Amino acid sequence: MNPLYDKSTVLDYLWQHSRFSALCLDQSEELFKLDKGFAAITVLFNCLENISKSIVNDYNSNTYEIYRKLFDKGIITQIEHDFLNQGDNCVRKIRNYYAHKNIAAINYITIENGREILNPLTEDATSLLIYDKISDIVYNLILKMICSEFIDEVKNKFKICLDDNILSSNINLKFLTVKELLLLKGYPEDYIPDDLDIPEDAKYRMIDNSPDVNMYSYILSGIPIKTETSGDLNKDKT
Repeated sequence: MNPLYDKSTVLDYLWQHSRFSALCLDQSEELFKLDKGFAAITVLFNCLENISKSIVNDYNSNTYEIYRKLFDKGIITQIEHDFLNQGDNCVRKIRNYYAHKNIAAINYITIENGREILNPLTEDATSLLIYDKISDIVYNLILKMICSEFIDEVKNKFKICLDDNILSSNINLKFLTVKELLLLKGYPEDYIPDDLDIPEDAKYRMIDNSPDVNMYSYILSGIPIKTETSGDLNKDKT
């Protein structure tokens, strides 16, 4: 993998492009350090989109078209474009999930000790995981974009190619059905009867608001339960 520029270096150069953008992007990192996952990743996505639009001088096209223009102009590679713009787990789609989808149905997959762990997008900690996974790449993509506007003497100092970094940093998301989500949290799959005519999106919110039965089962399993023998019962009667 190619070495990445640290975030403070990116902010220093971004400041020369846009003081406002540098301040905003710096806020994403400060929010991350404060464990504010939702806020950190939202600011990161907003900064990326706004800076991308400024580079192609187009604030009217949608984000898909903006990222495509960056590729057509030779500013980013095919792999960098696809990371931003192609497939169900690209940055643009993840941003749209947060803004437009019922994220109670979506989980970020991590692997621990060979086991697949589902991390709900409704948890702030999940946003921290995703931010930690992609933010260095996003920062360096932003630096690569603004370098395209520098004079040649400065531009030639930077040889940024993030292809290898991107290929080793896959984001995998999984959409669960209502029944799958119920089972995941320890409820029977028919816990919410179909004849109640509850909208599907409302079911997701209800399940997300409900406690995880598995957690309580685990806690209770570690509590010893005292049982009385027949001898103890007879003793009480005397």
